[in-house]
Amino acid sequence: MEKHAGVFLKFRKGKYILRIMRTDPACGKKVETTRRLGVFENAEAAWKEVERRGFLVLTKRAPLIKDLASAYTRNYGCTLSLSSQQLLAYNLQHILRRWGNYEITQIKKTDLLAWVQYLRQIFATSTTDKIRGTMAAIFHWAQDFDLVPSDFHDPFLIFRKGKRQPGFRRSRLRKLTITPKQAFAIAEGLNGMERCMVWLCVATGMRQSELLGLRWNEVDFQNECVYIVGSWCRGEYKMTKTEASEAVLPLKGKVLDVMKEWHRQTPYSSAMDWCFPSLKLRGKKPRNGQMIVADYLRPAAIRAGVALATGQKFGWHTFRRSLATYLTRLGCDIKSVQGMMRHSRIATTMEEYAQHLPSGLVEAQNRFLAEVTTGHLRVTPVEVIVSDRSQVPPQQ
Repeated sequence: MEKHAGVFLKFRKGKYILRIMRTDPACGKKVETTRRLGVFENAEAAWKEVERRGFLVLTKRAPLIKDLASAYTRNYGCTLSLSSQQLLAYNLQHILRRWGNYEITQIKKTDLLAWVQYLRQIFATSTTDKIRGTMAAIFHWAQDFDLVPSDFHDPFLIFRKGKRQPGFRRSRLRKLTITPKQAFAIAEGLNGMERCMVWLCVATGMRQSELLGLRWNEVDFQNECVYIVGSWCRGEYKMTKTEASEAVLPLKGKVLDVMKEWHRQTPYSSAMDWCFPSLKLRGKKPRNGQMIVADYLRPAAIRAGVALATGQKFGWHTFRRSLATYLTRLGCDIKSVQGMMRHSRIATTMEEYAQHLPSGLVEAQNRFLAEVTTGHLRVTPVEVIVSDRSQVPPQQ
């Protein structure tokens, strides 16, 4: 059934399927795109879902970036967590301010490079990359709907990983990790609430939002564990970042003693009170995590001997990254490290969090050279295997 030009609804096996027929401007051929809508009471309800999700903008010959951004948000944004939805909305503000009235095919590499250079003068590199990444996601989403001509070159290829960008200087600062000795010095250099927060972050790798959103009823002193069920982000209590983030983490040894000590000291120790409340707000809200970093963590790190270069970040995530690095360094099971980090994909743990250490490289090389020089390393030459034809069955 057709209600709009080039847009059809097809009913198949109890579900409605959306069919969009367009003409590719590059070759003049008809191109069909299908999307599954789901089960609805009738066709009218299915058409309302089509309009709600913004699919009708895809019927235009050359939709504008603002139309694509709206449709992208309705279809993809609803699958994100609340904090990611807010980040998406923030990124779209800067994108639409510059590209809102442009067609997708009007984006040129030179204009894109100049825009990104302008953003890097205002924002940090990480913020700029997130805004650019959102723009690229909208472009590639439009490609899925055949809204981009087949002969149109992808302008975002100039930002692919490993390619040198003209006029850009990559940051030479590596992701910072600290040693267990430095982590101990930072934690013991603080008092009260800040000391407890650092010890908990060092031992469990909790995110800042999870630390701030922790309540006392989620800390089980008897079973020596903590339940991660929510987070405090942008002034609101929300769900965890992902489903994998909801987990039970152990509390053993020193960190358990520090938590018990803080529980006795805090004036807000009832079951539904925040573990790390704002005393100024009389416990109604948690502390501000970034203010603790600026006022306590960074000075304590400098006192502990952590070498911070100009512009190098240091915060709660440094403890999380360091935990993943040293658990891997100690030879812990990779799945256990992923479980402690609570990542959905093990590639995130190993590629983004676990860092290689110079001492680890030296030790690996020394162990290899020791095996080579002592003759204990057994290596079977490939030539021996190839030359021994007696063990190879004859070909038929």
